[in-house]
Amino acid sequence: MEFIKKIKILLVLLLFGMVVYVAPLSVENLAPTKPLMPWQQFFLACAARLGQRDGQKAEDSKKVETAAAEFPAAGTDSSADGSVIPRTIRVLLTHNQDGNPMFGQMRISCNKSWQAGENTYKSDDVLTVDTELITGEYFRVSSEEKGAEFFLEYDGLQRRSTRYRGRLLFYPAADGFYVVNELSLETYVAYAVPGEMPASYPPEALKAQAVCSRTYAVKNAGSLEDYHADVDDSVSWQVYNGQAPDKRATEAVKATEGEILLWKGKPAEIYFFSTSCGLTSRKDIWNPEVEESCLKAVYVGTEGSLPESEEAFEAYIQADDENAWEHDMPWFRWRMTMPLSRLQELSDQKKSGLGAVLSLAVTSRSSGWAATELTVTCEKGSYVVYSEYAIRNFLSPEGCKLKNKKGRAPSTKILPSGYFVLQPYYDDGGALAGYRIRGGGLGHGAGLSQNGAKVMAEQGMDYKNILELFYQDVVLANGEG
Repeated sequence: MEFIKKIKILLVLLLFGMVVYVAPLSVENLAPTKPLMPWQQFFLACAARLGQRDGQKAEDSKKVETAAAEFPAAGTDSSADGSVIPRTIRVLLTHNQDGNPMFGQMRISCNKSWQAGENTYKSDDVLTVDTELITGEYFRVSSEEKGAEFFLEYDGLQRRSTRYRGRLLFYPAADGFYVVNELSLETYVAYAVPGEMPASYPPEALKAQAVCSRTYAVKNAGSLEDYHADVDDSVSWQVYNGQAPDKRATEAVKATEGEILLWKGKPAEIYFFSTSCGLTSRKDIWNPEVEESCLKAVYVGTEGSLPESEEAFEAYIQADDENAWEHDMPWFRWRMTMPLSRLQELSDQKKSGLGAVLSLAVTSRSSGWAATELTVTCEKGSYVVYSEYAIRNFLSPEGCKLKNKKGRAPSTKILPSGYFVLQPYYDDGGALAGYRIRGGGLGHGAGLSQNGAKVMAEQGMDYKNILELFYQDVVLANGEG
């Protein structure tokens, strides 16, 4: 009996030692503070084997999570299908979302107590950050309080209408400094959605936009590594913080929390735009050599189909299709007149020395009939303008009469869309005088039409039905799994 009693005491001591020494050696604390005795190594090895038996995938996920704590890497989650979903995102801030990331000075305040470097500040204290303050690799501003929001002032503009959650990181640069806002992915999406789609749109349309915005962010994670960021806050990526958070958009984000679209097991390459002409295109709208994509060339309406010939498209784009979801939208149809003098000016800017412009012709179109090649013939030669965006930029409406369906003539630097036809007109002597351009839609015309989603939601479709129309062979996955 005495022997058994001693064994019990020994086991208790071993278990106590295991708690004292092994507990600090969890995955979160990889570096032991004390040397391990042989028996402690044994227990640790057993624990490690048990962890491996429970699943190597869980261990790998935990390692990534641990690495995320070592700023500035982002945390991740793995969905059931193996896709990796970042829990945080790093956004490079620019001057009023104009694409310029360099700052010389910035004033910061917060609605809660907050920390900057080694110092603590009270709510509404103001700190001026400049290059002299950033002495290390970066200067960090954060708050541990719930609901903390930072306000920034620069270039004489106090941005109290826009708020920044998470933490701000100031990195020194040759021309000043740049700022990265690191925050949770879901918070980012809640800010991005009202910047891309009016929060007054129906809930199902907002949900579709939330899934698209989240997928877009995940797909482009790490794209700005040189700036320690994933994306920036300008229209080059997604407009972030252009609008204050809205309850309706936030609810849509919460309702779709963690959901992204997968294509062939990976985050889909998602695009969205304002208004369709009743048609959308695949990725050949930018690159004719890309045959496979999640983007669909579809008819956006109740009854109809894609035109099957140039003649059919020409007739379609000049008609007011009442079966199209967006036929009541201002930019569903538009028209512009470009005099030859303006066309000559644009041609000389593009290719000088070719003489007078003789003709203009769309010589290639996408799967959804957007112009992808524009041939300009001049007295001394010809040239081709390739891709939808380059064509829209070449045919700049500046100095021309542009009107949408409502008869308005807003100012814009590029053609509303690449879905158009050209109609030459002539002077009394029979000489070319210019072109009338008849088109439809606003934006590139590939992926989700935001106004199409609005009308579809108003007609009772849910966000999954909306996404299914615009994207093919995709799976709606939840990264929280």
